[in-house]
Amino acid sequence: MPGFGKLLRSFRRQCDDPEHPGRSLSQGKLGELLGRELNMRGNYSAAAVSDWELSKSKINADQRLVLVSLLKILHRLGGLKNSLEANSLLEAGNYRALNLDETRIIFPKELGTTSFEVPANKSDDNQGKLDFPLGKKFSEFSGELQKLLAEAEEGPSPSWPRVIATLLRRLLNYWSVSKLVVAMLWIWVGLLTWRLVAPSLRLPFSSRVDAEIALKVYAVGTLVTPLLIGVLANPRHSKFWQEHNLASNFVTQLYTYQGASIGFHLGYFGIFAANLVGYYLHLHFALWFEWIETGIILLWGYLAARLVPYNLWRAYGRLALTDGWIFFVFLLLGPFWAFFFYQLYPLFLTSLVGGLATLFAITLLVLITAWRQYRSALSE
Repeated sequence: MPGFGKLLRSFRRQCDDPEHPGRSLSQGKLGELLGRELNMRGNYSAAAVSDWELSKSKINADQRLVLVSLLKILHRLGGLKNSLEANSLLEAGNYRALNLDETRIIFPKELGTTSFEVPANKSDDNQGKLDFPLGKKFSEFSGELQKLLAEAEEGPSPSWPRVIATLLRRLLNYWSVSKLVVAMLWIWVGLLTWRLVAPSLRLPFSSRVDAEIALKVYAVGTLVTPLLIGVLANPRHSKFWQEHNLASNFVTQLYTYQGASIGFHLGYFGIFAANLVGYYLHLHFALWFEWIETGIILLWGYLAARLVPYNLWRAYGRLALTDGWIFFVFLLLGPFWAFFFYQLYPLFLTSLVGGLATLFAITLLVLITAWRQYRSALSE
């Protein structure tokens, strides 16, 4: 059976260009119509459609609305004749078949109903959100699961081995070797971050020498961990940046690293404040609590690595160093804090001055971040 890309190209070539009767639909025109159907600010480029057809890239299974809109355009312009052809295209890409609601959207005559439009994004805040509502997706998943379980029930008794095998197969469908490798890399990054950062949170230090070692290791961690987070959040793998020809842009990668650094410090200082309060209250934290803290720091770093370059792109319509270069100061915040805390940590641990200084540092960090958001909002 032909792959998704070959079938997509075949169905596209069967479509009539609405602006040039008698001419088949081009890749660029299909990308333009798809962007218009999804109410996107921009369009999918001819290169993006070409990559789909050559199997160089693939529409994510989670982007169901993109797939539905693509099928709707192919049907409207004469490329797809019926739901059987549409499902054959989906099957070739290992996507699930159309459900009843999707069939009503694309092939209303097959069900004897009138057509209605695919829900569009209601505001610019939803740009890039191409999924159905969570409740509907859960309902679809539940329906598929019930169908799989019903099929597993058929056959000789007992049925539970087939049920378990079906559930495991369903679970493994969401995984691949590449995803497993990324998951293992995150585990190693987490262990390294814990080793570099956790000692600086174990208050009080047993000696001045221990404090020096812990804070030197922390300073290294503030440079290494955001870099590793930026690598794992690599924009090269993002469909969004690929479609805007910015996936390989060096500035995109720099802002990803900058975002990881901002998120890392926000997470760290929040946890540091909590540990300082715990020290004042004579609380003792177990080892597993440090792992949770490490996970929170990594999560904040990853979220900011994803958000910072996108927010800059939305605000300025581009990614340029002139728009956010000043925030690379966050890269030096870790070593600066390590030096500052090493000089004054006895004062931090013996009076409320430490708490006030920490609160001031966190407040300053939040204000700088808020100022950045304000600048971005003014530029939109």
